[in-house]
Amino acid sequence: MVLVRRILELKNNNNKSIDDLLLNVETVVKSTAMSILGLDNFTDYKLDFKHSNYFCLEIEQNLVESISNNLKSESLIESPSVTSFLSKKYIEKRVVDVNGVLIGENDVLISGPCAIESREQIIESAVVAKQLGVDILRGGAFKPRTNPYSFSGLGADGLKFLQEAKNKTGLPIITEIMHLKDLDLFSKYDVDIYQIGARNCQNYNLLIDVASHVKGTDKSILLKKGASVSINEYAQALEYLYAYGVDNIIACFRGSTRNGDDRMDEFGLDTRNGIDIHLMEEFIEKYNVPVIYDVSHSGGKRELVNKLGESAINSGANGLMIEAHPNPDCALCDGKQSLYLDLDKSNEYSLSHNFNRKLS
Repeated sequence: MVLVRRILELKNNNNKSIDDLLLNVETVVKSTAMSILGLDNFTDYKLDFKHSNYFCLEIEQNLVESISNNLKSESLIESPSVTSFLSKKYIEKRVVDVNGVLIGENDVLISGPCAIESREQIIESAVVAKQLGVDILRGGAFKPRTNPYSFSGLGADGLKFLQEAKNKTGLPIITEIMHLKDLDLFSKYDVDIYQIGARNCQNYNLLIDVASHVKGTDKSILLKKGASVSINEYAQALEYLYAYGVDNIIACFRGSTRNGDDRMDEFGLDTRNGIDIHLMEEFIEKYNVPVIYDVSHSGGKRELVNKLGESAINSGANGLMIEAHPNPDCALCDGKQSLYLDLDKSNEYSLSHNFNRKLS
């Protein structure tokens, strides 16, 4: 819990006794809220209606008791009574504006190749995607791969090519950030959505670094749910982003780990990951964070993309992420789960056949 950690940090840095801190716990909580909100004066926050939904002026008794108990034991035990500021208790609807694309208000289509393989490939992809009505262009410049010898992206050159595609088509861009050393590159090449992948869902240092970098800008963060992460754990990971100053937060479900070696999911489909649309529905019931469903990684086969996409939208997803490639049979990464990115509507496995401008 951010507040508990902050109070203990103040205690350690200022050599204050626990009793002294307990006498001033309300002041400490308020100063923490000021720090998170970037305010010079706590009274200024009263005028900020946007955040008054999250940081109430009164300090709830259970929060004070939680902090007091943690201080007395000098532990960092999490209190289940602390409410998530991303829950529906604090806001009815949350919409993320990505250069005019309103995620949470309209069905959104994010598409493009898994990996950026060349300048020509990503620009061709962007041009066709624009013609098909894709809202946001995806493309991986840095690729986390299970096999260390697999193609892992073009790095900085990939970001440069992705920006060229953005400038040519006007499409906002999303790509994965894996290391804090690359944050300046993401700013340099004007990335609109910083994607944090499933493998880093609980990499809290990375969450804090990316949030601190994005705070105060118009950029957004999309956090993919880890394959074996529970809904509560995922909500807390998203909460890290909010606690460190980011409002433009997007959730993304991409399939979950199954137990054992059985590759058949609960719907009888032979899929790459367990279909977790039911978990997405549970999340949507509790939290007001726009949700994207990644149909490519959950199913792992292009034959399943259409069926999973319809199911996800009907279950409340605010949009889909779909991998598509000009020539997926020759793709350097995840070709089997990618749709054909072309204008051939007769091809049942092309983006134009399945998702030609609207998900409905």
